Amino acid sequence: MSPVLSIVIPAYNRVELLKCTLKSIHQAIGPLEAEVIIVDDGSIEPIENHLQGFLDLPLRFVRQTNQGCVIAKNRGLKEANGQYVTFVDSDDVVHPQKLIAQVTQLERTNADVCYTDEAEGQMDGDLASLTLQPGRSFPEINCPVELYLNAQPGSNNLMFRRNYLLTHLSQPIIPEARILDRSGKCGFITIWRFIQQPSRT
Repeated sequence: MSPVLSIVIPAYNRVELLKCTLKSIHQAIGPLEAEVIIVDDGSIEPIENHLQGFLDLPLRFVRQTNQGCVIAKNRGLKEANGQYVTFVDSDDVVHPQKLIAQVTQLERTNADVCYTDEAEGQMDGDLASLTLQPGRSFPEINCPVELYLNAQPGSNNLMFRRNYLLTHLSQPIIPEARILDRSGKCGFITIWRFIQQPSRT
């Protein structure tokens, strides 16, 4: 049976930070049928050696030569089986209610993309010490160009219907490349071929 949600994490070394990310995902998955795909982007030692069986999460490991986060994210998307896909960086912390809230909204509205307001967190070495401060808030947006180019929520904010991504990543304006890694983590978003009509968001 295919999972409802695929969580793709590009990672390079940083195993201890990644453990905090995975702990937060463990809290946030709840009853969701999910898979967590860690794309090891050429870490010095394979990440799988440190995280196999971690927290009994539904982990899958994909290892590739070091090519950068854009290529790693695209590789994770190719491996994903979920109806929905979200991308999380290896130093992110996922809010406990985020994943279920976004899946619920996508199913309720039949939208292709879902995003949330953002927060900034501080942590003193342990997830229990996490404190959150409000970050950016976004209005309801129904136009792809307005969402991706003007509002630009972080790529780790968004959740997508997987078929939508596969359709619109099939002909990118700019081929995937490491040079896009520095473009505010939005290079992964902005290289997509935009559809001519407003998409449901």
